[in-house]
Formats: sequence, structure tokens, C-alpha cells
Amino acid sequence: GVAATEYTLTYSSDQNRAKTNVRIAGTETRNYTYTSSTKFKLIGTAVGTASGQAITIDYTVGASLPAPAYVRAIALDPSTPTTIYAAILGKGVYKSTNEGISWQWISQGMSNLNIISLVATSSTTLYAGTMGGGLFRTTTANAASPSWSSLANLQAGIINSIAVDPLVVVNNADDRVYVGSALGGVYYSSDGGATWQSPTTNVNNTLNSTAQNTFVTDIVIDPS
Repeated sequence: GVAATEYTLTYSSDQNRAKTNVRIAGTETRNYTYTSSTKFKLIGTAVGTASGQAITIDYTVGASLPAPAYVRAIALDPSTPTTIYAAILGKGVYKSTNEGISWQWISQGMSNLNIISLVATSSTTLYAGTMGGGLFRTTTANAASPSWSSLANLQAGIINSIAVDPLVVVNNADDRVYVGSALGGVYYSSDGGATWQSPTTNVNNTLNSTAQNTFVTDIVIDPS
């Protein structure tokens, strides 16, 4: 019968009913209870009302990305793929913990919000490159309000791309980080951004050996 029927949610619930709207023949009801994070069943008067009626579920979406949102980069939490980070030019870093249904601004303390590159190395560590403000890092990305620090030793203002060697990500201090900059070539750090070296003074243009191009737009690391 209706009382024993479990209904499945498309999106996992955090037990906050404001986010899940259950309707009987189009009319919302609060007479239901969760049996797990992804299932619920009707209770009380809803059981009789629902007999022979259509049960539908919709969701109240939380805060969305600001409009217009010029998304320059996206990063996934490597441990929790439902957690997504978005770099919004001029508006900072936003975080979603529900696959992009809702978003939270997490750029408190960042002195430059022109984010153009983003990499997550763990559930706690996130690197954000800016247009004109260098590189920022947080090691509290899983907190409600992550704290950010500027990696000021990097002598490059525009960080077009970031890559972290997957073979040496042991902890924050051991991150081997590469960044591609505008007019500065490629820089790398073997200590999580505390110090930096430039492995290239330039990136030569193979079509013209006399030309030099130091505007690096992307970096890819051989995983092996």
C-alpha cells in the first residue's frame, strides 16, 4: 500500500525539508519522513490522500552562480566528486557540494577575485590563479569559510594555468605545483608554493627560433 511505499530522491537529502518538495496530485505535503538519505515515505493524513494520486518530487534550488557568470575554470574534489569548485572572473571562487545544484561563495580574504585557473589536490587544498594578483592557496577548502593565503614568492601576476604532479601529492607541503604564466613562462614549486623556480626562461616558437613566447595558456603533466 501507499504507507509502505518508499519513494526515491534524485538528489540526496541532508534532512532539510526546505530543499525537497513532495506533492500529492500537485499539492505540497509535509507529511513524509526520510527512511534514508535518498528515500522517504508518506505518513499521517498523506497516506489516505495519496491513494490513487500521482506523487511528484521537486527541489528548491539554493544559491546559484552570479549572473553573468564568466566561468574560467572548474575543479573537482578528488575524494568527493559531488563537490565542485568554479572560478568566476571578477567574482572569485564558488563551491557546490551537490553536483552544481546550489553554490556558495568561498573567496573571503582573497585580494583579487579575477580567478582564471583552479586546481583541487585534496578535499582541503585548492589553488586559484588570478589575472594580475598571482596565486592563492587554501588548505581549508572543506570549511564553511575557507581561509586563503597569497603565495607571494611567485614572481608572476597572471596565472593562466595550474597543474599538480599527481605522483607526489602526499600532503600540502609536498605538492609539486606548476603554473603557466603570462610573459613569465612556466614556474614550479616542490614545496606546495612556498618557493618557486622557473624551469624555462622562455618557451621557444618552433616555427621561428628567434622568436620567444612566454605566454603559457595550459600545462599537462604526464601521469606516468
